[in-house]
Amino acid sequence: MIEALIAGLELMITPGILSVILLGSAIGFVFGVMPGLGGILGLTLALPFTFGWDPLVAMFLYAGIMGCISEGGSVTAILLNTPGTPINAATCFDGYPMARRGEAGRALGLAAASSSLGALFGIVVLLLLIPVVRPIVLAFGAPEMFWLVLFGLITIAFTAQGNLFKGLAAGGLGILLSLIGYSDVFGVLRWTGGSEYLWDGFELVPLFLGIFAISEMITYTAQGGSIAAAGSERMVVRGIRPVLRGAREMFHYPKTFLRGSVIGTVIGIIPGIGGSVANFISYSTAMQSSKNRALFGTGHPEGIIASEVANDAKDGGALFPTLAFGIPGSPEMAVLLGALTLHGIQPGPLIIRDHLDIVVALILGLVASNLLAGFTLLFLANAMARLTFVKVYYIAPVVLVLVTLGAFALRSNIWDVGLAILAGVFGFALKRSGYPVITLAIGFVLGEIAESAFHQSLSIAYGSYAIFFTRPIGVILMVLIVLTFALPLIRRSHWLRVIDVRQARESKPYRKGPCIVTALVFLVVLIMITISFTYRADVREIPLMVGIVTLLLLLASFGVDFFPGKFRALEIGIESLWGGALPERSKDPIRDDKTGSINSVCVFQVIAWLIGFFVLILLIGFMFSIPIFLLTFLIFQGRTKWLNGVVVTAGVCVLLYFSFLKALAIDVWPGMLPEIIPGILGGGINPPL
Repeated sequence: MIEALIAGLELMITPGILSVILLGSAIGFVFGVMPGLGGILGLTLALPFTFGWDPLVAMFLYAGIMGCISEGGSVTAILLNTPGTPINAATCFDGYPMARRGEAGRALGLAAASSSLGALFGIVVLLLLIPVVRPIVLAFGAPEMFWLVLFGLITIAFTAQGNLFKGLAAGGLGILLSLIGYSDVFGVLRWTGGSEYLWDGFELVPLFLGIFAISEMITYTAQGGSIAAAGSERMVVRGIRPVLRGAREMFHYPKTFLRGSVIGTVIGIIPGIGGSVANFISYSTAMQSSKNRALFGTGHPEGIIASEVANDAKDGGALFPTLAFGIPGSPEMAVLLGALTLHGIQPGPLIIRDHLDIVVALILGLVASNLLAGFTLLFLANAMARLTFVKVYYIAPVVLVLVTLGAFALRSNIWDVGLAILAGVFGFALKRSGYPVITLAIGFVLGEIAESAFHQSLSIAYGSYAIFFTRPIGVILMVLIVLTFALPLIRRSHWLRVIDVRQARESKPYRKGPCIVTALVFLVVLIMITISFTYRADVREIPLMVGIVTLLLLLASFGVDFFPGKFRALEIGIESLWGGALPERSKDPIRDDKTGSINSVCVFQVIAWLIGFFVLILLIGFMFSIPIFLLTFLIFQGRTKWLNGVVVTAGVCVLLYFSFLKALAIDVWPGMLPEIIPGILGGGINPPL
């Protein structure tokens, strides 16, 4: 391990790798500062452009993005009372009141020092765990991997906010979608419907770009406005001295720092929970343990330290189950799993033995990016916060253009762009209906792994299912799965209760979006099950098992929607994990908190723009479609002035030209129409669908 670290350090200080880490850190910080974007979107957008890179270099980029997300999110949490990412929510409790007192620099200094040192703590723990756990992970065979995948999917469904039935159903749907196409296990095609495009199944990158990036842009555009109101601009940082003072002040609270670091690291290790839980538990524990409990929520330094140190300590812990077992420790790690798969690296126990250099690259990249983020937070926080005053109508079309280019760049297949847009609309509908798309993504990444492990186990045992129930590690994981279901039910034994059922009948849930979406998902799963009966027995075994369970979960979701008096959605949220009430977030008299309301007419308008953009690309190619889409979207949907629209469109097109066509040398789709201007417009051949 020491030799690998030394080799990794020598590689990291080369100019090429340093520039990659700087690029990743810049991307991560910007996506962290912009509320609602976050690490998942930043990582997902980076996926297609790193395809073909050396996996080691790509891991340094991903580590750079992940290391700066939460520190960027603390900027808007402190200055604007708007957490840049969900894991910065508790930072608002004391960061914003301190900023309102004119001590924004002090608060940012506390956040910078706490985040950077907390991240180092989590990474040191990870380094200490790897040698100890290496013999254990190598004891995992196919049966253990099957149970491990199942355990990871269930824990993530439990920790995702919302209806447990819908969380598990989304995971089941993700598994079924991952099995579409040619099966390496059986050598047969499944659910292709005669389409050549589906022979390889749904590609991970366009699917993730759709359900994470495009769905978020639909939400943003439908809400309109800007991320922060103009009145919040008075929250500025005056000079560097208050920031440095805050950084030094962090060392006055060593107990709070150590406690938050331990909490963040431990919660990071638990698969699927992520930084939001670590953030709140660390804050509430610090509040209950402090001698100055009454000062929490008024701008107390301990509150900022407890929140921010746990945010970043969790990254080292979350890497542990992600790399050692292939089970993501946080939502960002779920995208990292997809990145590893994209680069041909099988996540799981063997990665520590076969790809130790990849593990070292992620660890060292996280260290470097967190230190960079700390310095950025010290010196550039105020400038970065002003990004949140950019109108959404300027951000959304640019992100959508990047998504379409990214989806196409991976395989140079125009139908991948269509898949990304379709997945974006589908992901938006799922999220608005209470389905956590993160469980769908995890099911998609782990589905084939689970099926392969299941049939390998049966081959080892000559067809006997006893192998799943007789090996010690498998039995332990099975018991953990049972406990995962049992403990919340025991704690909430009142989850089945009866109230006035007329309320459910009067609300007519069958006319509402969630029920319609559930019905559509039910129909899709039912069709897949019906078709699977035409396959031979071993080919349809996993699809039938997963499909039937998913149908039952969807029926339970119908029960929750139609009879809320008899069924209560089982929500396993962070509110049940702390022992005392947290302070309310500070209210800004200048601006009201976002209600989260979305104009349904705007939603359909945005979807129509997406469909029109795809049709335009299909016909005349990217080169002409991008400026047309950007300009018309800004003018007609964003209602910007013509001059502003032309300037923004020209600037974006110039940047895309030099970055895509020149630097990355990507051959963009020319369009299906016959050549109109030879060599410039048209001439593409419609690829088979």
